[in-house]
Amino acid sequence: MNVSLDGIRVINPAQSEDLDNFANRLFRLRREKGLRAPKRREAMLQPNYYGAMMVAMHQADGLISGASHFTGQRVAAAVSNHQGCGRTSPRFRVA
Repeated sequence: MNVSLDGIRVINPAQSEDLDNFANRLFRLRREKGLRAPKRREAMLQPNYYGAMMVAMHQADGLISGASHFTGQRVAAAVSNHQGCGRTSPRFRVA
């Protein structure tokens, strides 16, 4: 597939300047649910969690997750980053 990425910003969570801010926000949201401080950064290094936090922080409009993750992993990332999570919708398309 030949798709141009001109104008598309590709982010590696491990090298992002927002990583610590996102990890701290996740900790504040999930500490009452048992998230321990050392695990916050580890969680945020996962692309699904990082992407969901980008949506929560209004840096992205939505998140599309690939077929390499189970549905539960995708939903857990979304719900963990949003209090009062609106809607999650697992969809698969096989072409």
